[in-house]
Amino acid sequence: IDNLQRRQQQLEIERVALTREEDKASKQRLKAVEAELSNVREQLTPLKIQWEAEHGRVTQLRSIRKKIEDLKSKADRAQREGKYDTAADLRYGAIPTLEAQVKALQADVDKEKAEKSDEGDEGVGVAPLLKEEVGPEQVMEIVSHWTGIPITKLSQSQRARLLALPTHREKR
Repeated sequence: IDNLQRRQQQLEIERVALTREEDKASKQRLKAVEAELSNVREQLTPLKIQWEAEHGRVTQLRSIRKKIEDLKSKADRAQREGKYDTAADLRYGAIPTLEAQVKALQADVDKEKAEKSDEGDEGVGVAPLLKEEVGPEQVMEIVSHWTGIPITKLSQSQRARLLALPTHREKR
C-alpha cells in the first residue's frame, strides 16, 4: 500500500506539472500519467478496504483483551478486599463473555484466511496485510530493508554459517 501511495503522489505531482505545459509531448505524457494514475487508484482501493477491515478487527481484539486484563486485575483486587460477590461476577460472568468474543473474532479471522487461501490468485490481497503480533520474519524483513543485507543472510543460523565457512574460505 505504501509503495502504491507514493507512486500515486508522484503521479499527482507530475500531472499537475504537466497541466501547466502547452507543448504536444507534454499533452501526450499527461494522458499516459492519467492512465497510470487511474490504474494505481484501482489497485489501491481494494487494498485500502482490506487494510481498514483488518485494522478494525485487530483494534477490536486488542481492546477486548485489554478489558479482560483489566477485569482480571479488578477481580483479584476484589478477592483480596473480601468482595467475593464482585469477584465471582467478574470471573464467572464478564470475563468468560469477553473471552467468548475474542474466540469468535479469532474464528472469523481464521475463516476469512481460509476463504482467501481457497481463492488463490483470483483474490485480491490473499495475504493478510496486518498481523496481531510481530514475528521474526517481519523483523528480518525490516532489518534487511534498512541494512541492505539479504534476508537469507540474516536468517542463516550461526551453525550454518560455521559449516559453510570452509567453502567460503576456498572461494577466496
